Amino acid sequence: MKTLIKNVRALLPDGTTPLTNIMIDRDKIAAIGEVPDGFRAAKVIDGTGKFAVPGFINAHTHASMTLFRSYADDMNLMDWLNNMIWPAEAKMQEEDIYWGAMLAAVEMIEGGTTTFADMYGPYMEKVAEAANDAGLRAVLSRGIIGVAPDGDAKIEENVSLYKDFNGAADGRITVMFGPHAPYTCPPDFLKKVASTAQSLGAEIHIHMAETKAEVEQIVKEYGKRPFRYVEETGLFDGKGTLAAHCVHLDDEDIAIIKKHAIRVAHNPGSNMKLASGIAPVPRLLREGVCVALGTDGASSNNNLDMLEEINLAAMLHKVSTLDPLAVPGCCLVSAQRPRVAARLLGTCRLRLDGARRRQGPHGRRRAPDARQGAHLLRGAEVRRAPDEVRDSEPQLTVNLQQGCRFARQPCFRNLVIDNRYRGETFEKDYEPHAGAPQAGAQGDKDGPPRDARANRQTL
Repeated sequence: MKTLIKNVRALLPDGTTPLTNIMIDRDKIAAIGEVPDGFRAAKVIDGTGKFAVPGFINAHTHASMTLFRSYADDMNLMDWLNNMIWPAEAKMQEEDIYWGAMLAAVEMIEGGTTTFADMYGPYMEKVAEAANDAGLRAVLSRGIIGVAPDGDAKIEENVSLYKDFNGAADGRITVMFGPHAPYTCPPDFLKKVASTAQSLGAEIHIHMAETKAEVEQIVKEYGKRPFRYVEETGLFDGKGTLAAHCVHLDDEDIAIIKKHAIRVAHNPGSNMKLASGIAPVPRLLREGVCVALGTDGASSNNNLDMLEEINLAAMLHKVSTLDPLAVPGCCLVSAQRPRVAARLLGTCRLRLDGARRRQGPHGRRRAPDARQGAHLLRGAEVRRAPDEVRDSEPQLTVNLQQGCRFARQPCFRNLVIDNRYRGETFEKDYEPHAGAPQAGAQGDKDGPPRDARANRQTL
């Protein structure tokens, strides 16, 4: 079925927000721009007053930890893990993992997140089921602790997860291997994980250099820092690595990150709550390292709000470096675009086939190229919300299985999910707060305010 969303304000990869049209063929964006004569839409959606943007990507989290939100506050990482979190997680059953992940799905969809990279366990198949049921895109790994008596069995669980769910849910689920961290995985064990993952063509998701105590422990036990220690096991020699945190780095660590094209998931909220430190993100960006944002688990954050994480990342690095341009807002926005997400999450599949942008309202034309233009959105089937969830004002229902989010200008809508409709979200309008700039400010009749600070205020 073909769908046309007409007269919608769309955020494009070049940062522009033209008033345009989005043409969808089944589950893919066919084009953005002028509607060709041959495009016959079975459904036409009026996008007037709406803003189409890409879904956010949560690059590192532990979805089922929503059940432990605020369970253990005001503690450092090792105290928090050893005395509170790990004992509680040991009591979790299959249903706990599923419903914890579903609660995370509600929160992520409400905040505009459509993709998440998750490491947890046991019962990661339940997280896969939750991602499928909620219509989200997920990059999953079984958290593996090598010092545990059943470490080898956990590797086999990750193998089963890969064989059963990699590429599942129409390609929305990707499976990585999840050795927890250098301080929980001895070298011989990491070699087993590396060998197994590489034999399957799977990537790695691991916590790295999160705290100063972790670095000191590895140096004391092995005479080398965590990145050198892990590199020598061969874990970084596979298809790719997603390294969470990377707070305490030196020149050698960064050189290893660059050598192996390791992608870094920055978690400012979690690092602040657990007093872990401040990752050297400005330097990583200058060095050309792929850096994205994650929330970590809800117990160490205490939410999954990516807009809050964007704000924290911008503010934290400005104040820590005394440089207002340390992490510009444009870096944070571009890090959430699908092309960057594909690089970050490796084999995460994006449906870009046939996507192209036609001539826009300003007369600019781009060559037909799936890597440019229309891949910003992945097609959204949009329809009227069921009667029982409507109020007196018209609403839209957005199927986030295709990763599209709509908002009224100048304030973003709050998306509310109803699990009865499996992945469909129901938008509810809220008026801008007092003093928020209105559309047309700064002399732009049809668009949002041009002042970036004013834009941020409306969020």
